[in-house]
Amino acid sequence: MQKKIITLHLLLSASVACFSQNVGIGTNTPLKKLSVNGSLLIDQENNNTGSADSAAIRFGTNSVIGFSSNQDIGGVNPFGLDFWTNGVNRMNISSTGNVGINTVNPIYRLDVNGSARTSSLQTGNILATGNIGSDSDVIANDDLFAADDLQVIDDANIGGNVGVGATPSASYKLNVNGNVLVQTNLGVDGTARIDGKLINEGKGMVLSNSTTTLKTGFSSGTFSVSLPPFAFIDISFCITNFTGNNSNVRVSIGQFTPGTGATNWGQVIYTPHTVSASNVACGGGSSVQVRLQNVGSTTANLGTNAVLYLSSTVTN
Repeated sequence: MQKKIITLHLLLSASVACFSQNVGIGTNTPLKKLSVNGSLLIDQENNNTGSADSAAIRFGTNSVIGFSSNQDIGGVNPFGLDFWTNGVNRMNISSTGNVGINTVNPIYRLDVNGSARTSSLQTGNILATGNIGSDSDVIANDDLFAADDLQVIDDANIGGNVGVGATPSASYKLNVNGNVLVQTNLGVDGTARIDGKLINEGKGMVLSNSTTTLKTGFSSGTFSVSLPPFAFIDISFCITNFTGNNSNVRVSIGQFTPGTGATNWGQVIYTPHTVSASNVACGGGSSVQVRLQNVGSTTANLGTNAVLYLSSTVTN
């Protein structure tokens, strides 16, 4: 009799109720096959050592799908929460609150080992040690830092400063430590400051006082000439060949380097004239005639392999 009373007392203390084949713990009206009104403790004896098939919650019998918590301090993700599919730990939450996807050791609040895609991402700070790819606009209201490549398919709107190969500078919107390659047009509405060298491979574009876009280029030609007193000669020199619809070509003499054996070369005047848009000797490119006139009363020998440097400017 005493055993029956104890058994009944335990059942009543547990508050287990069966209603239409539903089991309730802590409730008399279970709504599901098992309804618990209160806390549910899994793995009370701390037996799970990082497995989805021991002291864990599983779904189905065909593959190991469920979630578990490793209670072994020496195992993987101790005292965290692991989510399993097909027997593989796909996602976990560490004991410090970091979330890992396809990694069992997340070191960031969200640590993804692989690609991640979102239709919209709003964050106070993005720290990337790999690639960030965007099919649409990238908007950063503060600094943008990437330890590796940054590729933007569409627009990038950055409210802060950008450092490429260097930390962002407070004095410049863009701080680049390395080479910069611009494959299309580069527009600068304000002042462009160059602390080092500017190399444009012979061509450049500037804006004139009349807001006309200008192109500039540099070329040179080698020749050997000796001029009697007061004589002159016209020599054709190739100049920078600009593409597009160019007009108002202006050519000026940049520098003259006398050749070997030159004498009295300082009494020669150089006058560029008659620009040609197509010259066979220049590979079908542009050329200019330069008149060399000896204004002295003695012969002027410009020497062998003298060099004349030219500067060209055209209106685009």
